[in-house]
Amino acid sequence: MYWSNHASGMDSEDQTVSDRVRFSLDGRTQLTNNIAGYGFYEWEIEHNGDSTENQEVNGRYAYLGVDFGKFGQVQVGRYEDPFEYAGNVVDNLEEAGLLCGLDERNSGHLSYMWSGYGFDAGVSYQFAEDSYDADQFDTIDVNGGFSVYAGYTTPTVGFGPISIRAAYLYLDGQHEGEGTKLTKIAPDGQEQEVGNVFTKNIKSSDFGLSWGNMGDGWYVATHYNYAKATGYGTENNNDFEAIAKTKTWESMVSYGFDNGVVLSAAYSQVKLKVEANADVDSLDLAEGEATVTSKYAQVVASYDVNENFRVWGEAIFDCGSDDGYNIYDLYKGDEGKAANAFLVGARYTF
Repeated sequence: MYWSNHASGMDSEDQTVSDRVRFSLDGRTQLTNNIAGYGFYEWEIEHNGDSTENQEVNGRYAYLGVDFGKFGQVQVGRYEDPFEYAGNVVDNLEEAGLLCGLDERNSGHLSYMWSGYGFDAGVSYQFAEDSYDADQFDTIDVNGGFSVYAGYTTPTVGFGPISIRAAYLYLDGQHEGEGTKLTKIAPDGQEQEVGNVFTKNIKSSDFGLSWGNMGDGWYVATHYNYAKATGYGTENNNDFEAIAKTKTWESMVSYGFDNGVVLSAAYSQVKLKVEANADVDSLDLAEGEATVTSKYAQVVASYDVNENFRVWGEAIFDCGSDDGYNIYDLYKGDEGKAANAFLVGARYTF
């Protein structure tokens, strides 16, 4: 992939080519006539403007399960929480993608999932894990949690089926250790630690609506996520309590031609509101409250040369995001820059 400005972890002025390799193992075996066991593991190695030969090997997925056919399946391991079922109606673009919200891969899942007669439903339990990726709320240490989801997809109506989905997620934070460090730039320009913040819990509701099949004629989808993180902390020996809320609305439209070309356009708006019972300088809460909004749009064109080889291009446009808060730049690791960029890429799948 070629980035016009920067890949993850690089300065925004740097143009670079990013290369990535993923290797996976996928197995399935019949245990009885109606029950099958399965497993999946995927690793990733990536260079983002760093030519060092010795790069980290990241384990993206690692799970196994038992498929009971029409009675559903049980799965355990590392993967996206099934909560993402509602948001994935818009999570089908290329590299930059949309936020969706709390849909990252994490370890410690135990899930039951069922599909039949157009309906989908499931429940999942989250075991205790450190460094849980809570997406827009950064990483937290969790004691446990759960999620539920349900949805219905109609038969073809017009140009495709209509799918209605909803999900709920709860995470209980660990109230021990060092929490997340709070830092502030000192007068000498150096970053100094001024306190810590702990997450009590995170609650999130997710809703998705789509019409059509992605890549096959018209496809339109919209998604809404509401998430609330409750926490407490200490800054310069002063205790405070805080609540962070995000409201995410994302929509997309796409058309897939018979020759393998797919054209897509999407819009994302994420509003973050943080409230505290005291001034918190390191969080820019001058009067105990702050609200910022991220707005960006993207257009994507992809072409499947054959079933193995895809090429694509995409452009990302900032649409008036508040300074210091743009979801695309948070994703790329450069919070203070406007999100105007384009990239081209190619992918070969064996």
